Amino acid sequence: MSPALIVALLSAAFYGTADFFGGLAARRAPALAATVVAQALGLVLVAIALPLFPAEWPSAVSALWAVGAGVTGGTGVALLYYGLRVQSLGLACAAAAIVLITSR
Repeated sequence: MSPALIVALLSAAFYGTADFFGGLAARRAPALAATVVAQALGLVLVAIALPLFPAEWPSAVSALWAVGAGVTGGTGVALLYYGLRVQSLGLACAAAAIVLITSR
């Protein structure tokens, strides 16, 4: 099995697990708290995996784009979790899908 396939499968497994447990947590805790915990866990996993993928440091512009992507992605997750908390799953997911489709 190629390393790229292994990384892709692990990525899909982590993403699916995070998606499921994030939605579950959003039903039991405030959306912002669930998002902060989810983002913090993701940061820890990235920090653990970082030595496995050595590369040069990104440029300042690339780092700013990465920070912007992290902030907007975290905001989107917080809004999705809030939608899951206050509305039905079908309505919140449909609204999130529409936003994703129209933002591309």
